[in-house]
Amino acid sequence: MSDVRNCSKQFIAEFIELYKSLPSLWKLKSKEYYDRNKKNAAYDKMIDKLKEIEPSADRASVTKKVNSLRSSYRKEKKKVKDSLKAGSNTEDVYVPTLWYYNLLEFVDDQDTPRIPISNVEETIFEDESDTASERNNSTPEPRPPSQSSASSSVPDRRPSDVGVLPPTPSTRTPPRQLKRKRKTEVDSILTCIGKQLTERRAEDRHDIYGRNIAHKLRHLPNDQRIYVEKIINEAIFEAELGNLNRNCCVHLPTRQMP
Repeated sequence: MSDVRNCSKQFIAEFIELYKSLPSLWKLKSKEYYDRNKKNAAYDKMIDKLKEIEPSADRASVTKKVNSLRSSYRKEKKKVKDSLKAGSNTEDVYVPTLWYYNLLEFVDDQDTPRIPISNVEETIFEDESDTASERNNSTPEPRPPSQSSASSSVPDRRPSDVGVLPPTPSTRTPPRQLKRKRKTEVDSILTCIGKQLTERRAEDRHDIYGRNIAHKLRHLPNDQRIYVEKIINEAIFEAELGNLNRNCCVHLPTRQMP
């Protein structure tokens, strides 16, 4: 029963919250992650939780369940990043439909461990492929002319010549800074999406009842719809004041026959 589709939303939420409270299982840069005793104790807690729905659960079952949840999260995360790479506006960025997406945001950047050699490497870290690409795309700086050739072949520069000289490398924005700037913009948009997902709440019976009333109102004549809305508003007003009880009802005047 490792498929999360067979679990209730309440259990999945509780399972994820328990997983979040045990950094020794997911936080790669923490000391707890490399503490075998703490990790074993954390697995025992996860196994006890999973046994609520799977009596025969073991460590392998917990691992499959966690991998299934994180795999679904990564797929949604990839869709968001792909929509950002496509140059979409904030309104057009893909919004995850996975209901527990925001519950798993704490595992961001926890899939690939990094072991820094020094504090400098930890602060500035790039993939080897990116660094090689930057080296290939960079323009080699021209060699300064020798004194002999400079004195014989280079004419005196006029003020008008200065304005057309190519920019020096110091005036260009370093590729690393551009890369960090783009990452900051992506993180900002992802933060906005996370806030929107956090503000979402689960649908309850009031939402369903509201849609039912809206459906009926759309099929009423205009004058009858106005009267119904008036009655509903008055009923809600009296309910907020605590004046309603089970004996309350709507009384219509009896029509007299001509």
